[in-house]
Amino acid sequence: VVRDAAKAIRKPTKAVGTVRGDEIVDSLINLPPQTYLPCLERAIAAAEAGPEAAAQRVADWRNRRVAQVMDQPLEQALNQCWPWGDPEIAPLLRSQWSEAARVALEQPGVTLGVAQLSLLAEPGGVLDQLEGAGYEIEGPPWKKGQTMAPAPQTDRDDDLN
Repeated sequence: VVRDAAKAIRKPTKAVGTVRGDEIVDSLINLPPQTYLPCLERAIAAAEAGPEAAAQRVADWRNRRVAQVMDQPLEQALNQCWPWGDPEIAPLLRSQWSEAARVALEQPGVTLGVAQLSLLAEPGGVLDQLEGAGYEIEGPPWKKGQTMAPAPQTDRDDDLN
């Protein structure tokens, strides 16, 4: 969707990173089965939470309640299951995204990034890294108990309304 939208307005896109197919297959086949136990536990918890929990996740997502989305059993399962729970692939993916954010911030202009919510909002994730580096993060809170003031209105914001 993002690639098609950018193509329609003739804007360049750049993939954040890649993982080789043979690395993916090797990881899935060669890791001991107990590696995937946390994924199974979280997936069972998500299934047991039922459709009501999934509906709540959707409502939290729609209403920009990031911390609540992160607490949902389904979200936790997605973060524990492959590839994000893989002990070899997950660190590679996370480092690729962190590096892409760092490089983008060094460039002039505006960059739009589309990433998995947990990659951004997980403890130590991209948002925590940016905040730790001194950047001001504007948007919904992503941690429990966190509050954020709305972004200040500027003349540019008025032009968009």
